[in-house]
Amino acid sequence: EKNLDYVLRVLSRINTKVVFDIYGWTADLEYWKECKKLIQKLPNNITVNYLGSVKPNKVIDVFSSYDLFFFPTKGENYGHVIAESLTAGTPVLISNNTPWRNLQVVQMGWDFSLEKMDPFIDIIKKISLMSVKDRLKIREIIKLKIKDHLLDPDVVEANRQLFLKQIKQ
Repeated sequence: EKNLDYVLRVLSRINTKVVFDIYGWTADLEYWKECKKLIQKLPNNITVNYLGSVKPNKVIDVFSSYDLFFFPTKGENYGHVIAESLTAGTPVLISNNTPWRNLQVVQMGWDFSLEKMDPFIDIIKKISLMSVKDRLKIREIIKLKIKDHLLDPDVVEANRQLFLKQIKQ
């Protein structure tokens, strides 16, 4: 569901230097085995680290140490991890299979269809070649905009309905 194999296939087509850290559990050991094979085939300019799970009170700190959150998920009802990344000021590069849409318009990231890898590749290259000054500017913009977004009455109501739906199940 989180589409790690897709991430690794995208990274295999990147020709700039990239460090990609993986967080979370490896519950499906067969899938993780497939992903490890893809990691071994990556070019030398791509470094992948598996760092395990993160305590909930450390998630924002972890996100704040990265330049981009690449999360081409196959589907999310909401995507709390996306909100956490944005709260830290870290732009997101996600699939359009979440409620988080038109991110480029609001300057908080990018959302693309999984049908084509090229847009994902282009953004990763762009970010990897960006100056520190420009990356910091993006972070500042996101931190200002995410507060307004998360406090938007429509967003608050949509979240409330999502939680009520879960309670009723």
